[in-house]
Amino acid sequence: MILVVFNRPNLLESLLLQIKLAKPKKLYVLADAPRSGNNADIALCEEVRKKIDNFDLGCEVIKRYLTTNIGCKKNIETGLNWIFEQEEAGIILEDDCLPDLDFFRFCEVMLLRYKDNPEIFSVTGNNFQNNKIHGNGSYYLSKYMHCWGWATWRRAWKFYDGNVSFWPAWKNSLKWDAIHSSSEESRYWLDIFESVYSKKIDSWAYPWLASSWYFGGNTITPNVNLVKNMGFGYNATNTQHKNGLEELRTFVLPQTIIHPFSLEPNYLADKYVFKTVFKMSFGKKIKNKLLSYL
Repeated sequence: MILVVFNRPNLLESLLLQIKLAKPKKLYVLADAPRSGNNADIALCEEVRKKIDNFDLGCEVIKRYLTTNIGCKKNIETGLNWIFEQEEAGIILEDDCLPDLDFFRFCEVMLLRYKDNPEIFSVTGNNFQNNKIHGNGSYYLSKYMHCWGWATWRRAWKFYDGNVSFWPAWKNSLKWDAIHSSSEESRYWLDIFESVYSKKIDSWAYPWLASSWYFGGNTITPNVNLVKNMGFGYNATNTQHKNGLEELRTFVLPQTIIHPFSLEPNYLADKYVFKTVFKMSFGKKIKNKLLSYL
């Protein structure tokens, strides 16, 4: 299990308790350092680290406490690179996410079941379908990866390209056009990835989505929401403005997880999430506020 933290101690205790109840064998902690000259960061980052150091998690805790601030993107990129040199798979939570205990069970089952499936790159704990059930199982396959609690494998993360170096050739290809259900959706993501490539957006989540699409990866998505984001507010990196998603509640899964008869990307679910989660910012030029919705 992997925990990414920075400067939000007030959100941490509830998450640490859920992690303890999940009983992981091992927890990796990726903690970025305070930003240079930011006295508030210094105090808050120290408090975060003390909370982790003093909390009895009941498992082995491996800490990467940075001494120089490298930013969220590099902290996650380099941290996951380091962890996947040692581990075959991992469940990843940032400090603003509060999962239901079923999130951990769901991820563990999916990581084992699909560990050798090259067409599946991620497992997410998020569902933005507003109680719509897709397919005949406890989950469905989506082209969209959401990062409010997620999991992946070493075999998938090796395809991560933080610079989206494939973008100039890919954006003009038939392969790019085939991914999208409409010209509007294509234009939206063209704008996003162009900004990522030109370094106008500093994000790890967008390059991960682009890498997944480029290399043919999809995401296992539960038919109920399993993780709540608690980090909406003025001090958030990506979720400063409330938009309704902060009100999402979590649910429990059936005792027995039901596997769908067939597993193909769900066109209707993806179309719905584009319309209700991503398209809402189309033309408003607030793409940086959408990073955590992936």
